[in-house]
Amino acid sequence: PEAEDGRAAKFFGTHYEWCMHWYVDPAWFEPGAQYRLRLRLKVEPSGTPGKAFWAGVYDTVRRRGFGQIDPDVAEVGQGYQWYEVATWTPERGQYIWAGPGVFDQKGGATSAVKAVYLDRLELLRVP
Repeated sequence: PEAEDGRAAKFFGTHYEWCMHWYVDPAWFEPGAQYRLRLRLKVEPSGTPGKAFWAGVYDTVRRRGFGQIDPDVAEVGQGYQWYEVATWTPERGQYIWAGPGVFDQKGGATSAVKAVYLDRLELLRVP
């Protein structure tokens, strides 16, 4: 209900796979211009210390990332917050991704989050 339009994507803390992929359409951007990516997320902590979420931009052509964040639960605010993810030049073959924080599932650890909610993503041209 706190999402700007009352709806958000929910990433469950039972895993840490990328839950959201948004493929870049270069036609939506000025060619050669850089853009800043921000995500508006809410983290629901589980009470266990660890990573809250991770997010970034991946280029399938170059096989590398263009920025990534992975804050600890102790570093995130309560409720929805804007998080700066990356500044890069959008091109074909790239996608934006996000998921709940990484934890050692095979080693028996549990997630630091019950859930992460994605309300919005924002792409602003860098002047």
